[in-house]
Amino acid sequence: MNERYRQRLELIRAANAARLEQVSAPVSASSAVASPAVTTTPVWTANSFLTLIDADLVRSGEPNRNGALFLDEDLLFGLPSVVNRPINFAHVTMEVCGVITAAEIVPSPDGNGGVIRIQGALWDWVQVDDVIETRAWLETDPGSAFVSMECIPNHVQCTGPNGCGEFFDYLDVLMGECCVHILNRTSIRRMVNPVFQGAAIILPPVKPGWSEAQLRSV
Repeated sequence: MNERYRQRLELIRAANAARLEQVSAPVSASSAVASPAVTTTPVWTANSFLTLIDADLVRSGEPNRNGALFLDEDLLFGLPSVVNRPINFAHVTMEVCGVITAAEIVPSPDGNGGVIRIQGALWDWVQVDDVIETRAWLETDPGSAFVSMECIPNHVQCTGPNGCGEFFDYLDVLMGECCVHILNRTSIRRMVNPVFQGAAIILPPVKPGWSEAQLRSV
C-alpha cells in the first residue's frame, strides 16, 4: 500500500471519528441484544423508481468465511455509522445503487450473539442494469442474493486457536506491519470498534463472507 492510500485512509478515519461524535448508541454492550439499539432515517415509500430491501448485514459471536470476527460491543460501537451509508454493487465504490435507511441490533437466530439488520432503498434510476439484475434474482431465486459489509476498524486483534492475542492498528495491518498469523490468514481477525462504510450487493456466482447475509425485498 502506497503512502497516498494510507493518507486517504487516515482522512476517512478522521471523518468517521467526527461523524460518530454526532451520533451515539444509548445502549450498553451487555444489553444490546436484549434491548435492540435502533437508528433510522425518514421512511421511504416503494414506487416504480425504488426497490426497498432488508438484510442481516453482520453478526457477532462467530467469524465469517473470511476469518473476520465481531463481538457484541463492536457491533454496538459501529451501529451509529451504518445509516445513510451507500449500497454499491459488488464492492465497486463508484457503482452506488442505493442507501441504507435504517439499522438495528437484533438477536442472532441461533442465540449466539447479535446481528445488525438493515433496511435500504435501491435507486432504479442509477446503475439501472445492476438494480434490474438484483431485482431479477430476488424475484426468481429468493435467498440467492446477499449483502456484504464494508468497514474500517480502529484495531485488529489476532485471536482464535491460532492467534497471539495482539492488537494492531488497522493501517499497520494494511501495511503488513503485524503478526505472521494475520499476514498468513491463519488466525481469526477481530474487527475492533468498526466504522461501517456501507454495504455491497453480492450476486451469484460470488459468495458472501457470511452465508446468512441474505438480501430480501420488502
